[in-house]
Amino acid sequence: MEILPYLLKKLQQLGAEDVVLQYNEEESTLLKFANDKLVNHKSWTATGTGIFVAYKKRIVSTSLHENTTQAADAIAKKTIELAKLSEPNPNYHGIAQGFKTRPPVEELYDPKVKDAELVDIYQESLQKAQQYGATRNSGILQSRIVKTNLLTSGGIEAKEEKTGLYYSIRSFTDKDASGHGVATSNMLAKFKPQKAAQEAAETAVDGKNPKSGIAGKYDILFHPHPISHVWENIGQSVSPYNVDAGFSCLKNKVGEKIGSDLVTLHDDARLKNGFHSTAFDAEGVPSQDTCLIKKGVFQTYLHNTSTAHKYGVSTTGNAGLLSPEPSNLVVSPGDQTTEEMIQGMKKGLYVTNVWYTRFQNYEKGDFSTIPRDGLFYIENGKIQYPVKELRISENLLRILKNVIALGRKSEQVYSWEVNTPTLTPHVLVKDCNVTKPTA
Repeated sequence: MEILPYLLKKLQQLGAEDVVLQYNEEESTLLKFANDKLVNHKSWTATGTGIFVAYKKRIVSTSLHENTTQAADAIAKKTIELAKLSEPNPNYHGIAQGFKTRPPVEELYDPKVKDAELVDIYQESLQKAQQYGATRNSGILQSRIVKTNLLTSGGIEAKEEKTGLYYSIRSFTDKDASGHGVATSNMLAKFKPQKAAQEAAETAVDGKNPKSGIAGKYDILFHPHPISHVWENIGQSVSPYNVDAGFSCLKNKVGEKIGSDLVTLHDDARLKNGFHSTAFDAEGVPSQDTCLIKKGVFQTYLHNTSTAHKYGVSTTGNAGLLSPEPSNLVVSPGDQTTEEMIQGMKKGLYVTNVWYTRFQNYEKGDFSTIPRDGLFYIENGKIQYPVKELRISENLLRILKNVIALGRKSEQVYSWEVNTPTLTPHVLVKDCNVTKPTA
């Protein structure tokens, strides 16, 4: 991208010591449907350059959306002026220098996505939901093609092209009975929206006529959708930025046992067909697979060059423009089927989805979340009936320690409340605290 070297030179002339410029061009197509009707179908191209500047340990992050020298001159001047008004960050220790080799990631780009017939995909998946009993369906279907150009003052240049497909459907059979399905893939051949539609419809059918639930202690079998909210928050808690800001329950816990022996969690930026996989981070450092929790023991935070220097370790290749961030969270599967886990439950709940996951105390890990869509009461190894009007009031670390089984099969989950793609199986957690929502 021609504007990048011009902007880099301009910022350096004005005194910037470290500069990262990330230009993205994204072509997107979106289909939105409601009540079984296509209500929106649009395509657009968005471009922009993310800018990170360090000036005498003063950090500024901004963006440029007009690729002209005049716009570049203006944003460079404004960025340095803003930096001069900022306080120095004593914990800032620079960006990566000189990485040249970045092995490609498998199944990151598929040229077939550009020509995918999204209307046909939408119609086929909608028919599948109707076939399995859904009476009303709403959701979105989206495709993307993203081109990234990176240039840094550390002598790093990198380019990458990605594709992606995302599908989300909520199916209904009555006002209190619904199900949710999602599908994500970079590759058209591996995209399974019909499977998601079938699952959403089946959950909605099974969830008809729910009874009011009773508060208490339950073993909970979490479908991949709701347990991804837990992994998402663990993924945010391993960023040193959140540790230092008081938004993490994992402060000073490296090397400690924080979960059951069954819990092994990775951040894998090189995951094959991973929705956020990439060959390099925002500094141009080659991406990698990093073990975060191994058999319940917390292994490491995620680092960029600066935070790695502060902690006396090596970067994990997780730089965002401002702070380290996860790419794809991967939970090691277990050895049980969903049916086997249900059969082993004396009194419990099967939770297929949640929403409004909110924290009462980030440093302790206290949170609550509301089951959404199909919620089922289990007794003596069998699903008895659907229930409603319950809230899960728990603690992240207690959830990790109380994991007693994991499923064999994993699903990649990405949604509006799970911003980090997460590959996870079903997870069975004992002794969860379940309350009644307050009005």
